Amino acid sequence: MQPLLDISRLLSSAGRASLSGLDRVELAYVRHCATLPPRDRCFVALSPYGHFSLLPDALAMALLEAWLGVTRGEAVRARLRGISLAARAWLLSGLGHPALLRRIARMPRAALLLTAHQSMSEAAPIAALKRRGARFVPIIHDLIPLTHPEYARPRQTRAHARRLAVASALADAVLVVSGATRV
Repeated sequence: MQPLLDISRLLSSAGRASLSGLDRVELAYVRHCATLPPRDRCFVALSPYGHFSLLPDALAMALLEAWLGVTRGEAVRARLRGISLAARAWLLSGLGHPALLRRIARMPRAALLLTAHQSMSEAAPIAALKRRGARFVPIIHDLIPLTHPEYARPRQTRAHARRLAVASALADAVLVVSGATRV
């Protein structure tokens, strides 16, 4: 598998002072993918236009380094916000989407790996990459909004049901974090 790792969550979390549990999971996957040769990895994010776009490798590596250093002080957090803004500007440019499609054409074992649930809210961006030959592999972290809706906001229950429906309809494989999630 050649991962197309979605790092949308780490980009959207840049204004926070610390990492959430899901952020740490995504960061661990970024750290692992960073050990792969650049030709065998690809970092992507959802663009404001509603499709996945390739992020320049150097930008993703700078984001990784900034998150790893986030506990060292405000200057690191300011750098993190700057990198996130640069990534958003890149996504707004529209250059990343055609670059991603060209990259997928050269990666016969490409798989969109979603470590956070937020990028599963809509089927269309995922389906578009599947039509280009990419596989889709999401990670399901929990089912609590569905199995115990009293612990979730009503909006989250509906959103999670929609995300799981997208995963069920489009996933080539699903990674789960526990036996309780493997239903």
